[in-house]
Amino acid sequence: MLYALDLSGALDTEALREDLPAEELSVISCRDIEGTTCYCDDEAACAIRTRIAPLPWRALHWIDSGDYHYLTALWCEKADTPFDLLLFDHHTDMQQPRYGEILSCGSWLLEMLRHNAMLRRAVIVGAAENLRCETLPLSGRVTMISEEECRGASADNLAARILSAFGDTGESLPLYISIDKDLLSPEWAETNWDQGTMPLPLLTGTLGLLAKNRLIIGTDICGCLHKPSSRTLRADIAIIGTMLANG
Repeated sequence: MLYALDLSGALDTEALREDLPAEELSVISCRDIEGTTCYCDDEAACAIRTRIAPLPWRALHWIDSGDYHYLTALWCEKADTPFDLLLFDHHTDMQQPRYGEILSCGSWLLEMLRHNAMLRRAVIVGAAENLRCETLPLSGRVTMISEEECRGASADNLAARILSAFGDTGESLPLYISIDKDLLSPEWAETNWDQGTMPLPLLTGTLGLLAKNRLIIGTDICGCLHKPSSRTLRADIAIIGTMLANG
């Protein structure tokens, strides 16, 4: 089952629901909630928590465009066990908040590392090398595998690098995966943020290998345009199919 949070209408623009069987998709409409674009104010966060309260955290979630990536933090508030986080993203999402501690698409991971008691470690894959400085204040808990380090890698090599970054042992924690399609090359997807260079087959191949080596307890997917894009739809279908097949 895919739980899709619809905040902007991109779900229909992309026509994702037309490509998934109705029994595999549950849509949670949040379009009526104000104060959600890029920044999520307290009132909006409270409303979203209420909407997702009856839904499972241990599931596959679609969370609209990258403007709403902070939804990962709200989903992960429901964690009932210690976990590690793997973020595929062209950005670190660890910027210092501009307005106090308001939740935003650019700072949500930093807020999670500071406030989510269940989150142990994070690995960021695909962020631009010049953003590594944003991870340094919490470098003891965050490892970054940059866009540049991913170029030319095979799925086997990248999966092994990720597992090594978590320091995997036989007592590895469950893994939550968050995917922003802006780490993909524009050849493979179109988003409303600057994009990386990763090919879609490298992402899906790596995801499949990770699922064979770690317990994946949840996944979310964001990153799209607010206009039709066959490339972005293709990427969503491929990622969703990979995670459901390994679910």
